[in-house]
Amino acid sequence: MEDYEHKEWGYVVGFLIGVSICWHTPFWVAEAIGYLDKLEAWVAIADSWENPLTLLSHLILVIVGAAINAAAFFILFLIGYGLWRVSVAIGKWLLYQLEILLTALITIAQWLVNGVISIVTTITRAIWDFLTWPLRFIFEVIGDLYAAFAQSTNRRRHERVQLKQAYNEKYRQDFRSFRAFMKYWKALQRGENPPYPGSEGNGNGSGGNNGRRQKENNNPGGSGAPGGNGSDPYQFALNVIGLTEPFTKAELNARYKRAIARCHPDKTGGDDREAKRVNMARDVILKRKGWS
Repeated sequence: MEDYEHKEWGYVVGFLIGVSICWHTPFWVAEAIGYLDKLEAWVAIADSWENPLTLLSHLILVIVGAAINAAAFFILFLIGYGLWRVSVAIGKWLLYQLEILLTALITIAQWLVNGVISIVTTITRAIWDFLTWPLRFIFEVIGDLYAAFAQSTNRRRHERVQLKQAYNEKYRQDFRSFRAFMKYWKALQRGENPPYPGSEGNGNGSGGNNGRRQKENNNPGGSGAPGGNGSDPYQFALNVIGLTEPFTKAELNARYKRAIARCHPDKTGGDDREAKRVNMARDVILKRKGWS
């Protein structure tokens, strides 16, 4: 109850203060615009409580003051609202400009950093290349030498496999071992004239018969492999096959078929050693020509 009474007294005091402010407001406005003397004169005429217009005049002053305060409050509200909107628009524009500026600064900074990094990287790479080129040159030379060695090793291994196959298929009966066959083949490659096994014999065996057959046919080198007595194994191989330079691989195959047909062991009067000599002559020609 006491709180409610206190609130009522507060409302009354507030009302009285508001009425007082509204009553004084016309005087403040009149003073501001230079009409204070006229307003005071008008109030003085009615400032007699015996005059029935006195209460009406003071009521008019309160109403006018309230209207002036309301108008002032509304105007201030509009001004404040307008300033607020203008401030918000200016703030947004400034924020947008600040964002553009920061973006431009970040872009410039990134470009500078990337440029510096690129320059430093290029210089570092140039220094590294200059300092390490001897090692890289040495490594490249070693790599080339290793590649050449590997290629040569692979080529020799492949050649050895082919010679091993040829030895097993054709020359095992003529040579004591594959090692002896390899020595004979390498001697032919060096341009030497090693004797073919059995070509020196003079007995009743096939070697002696082949030797006599060679003498009767006037073929140099006996019945040995290409290079028996001639100075050039390749030239002797051409004589065995019956070819002269120049010739094609097709011509070589045709002459080889003719030569092997005459001395094939399966035919009557064929000679196994002569057939092997023809085969090895063809191998020498293919090796020299690089044909497979």
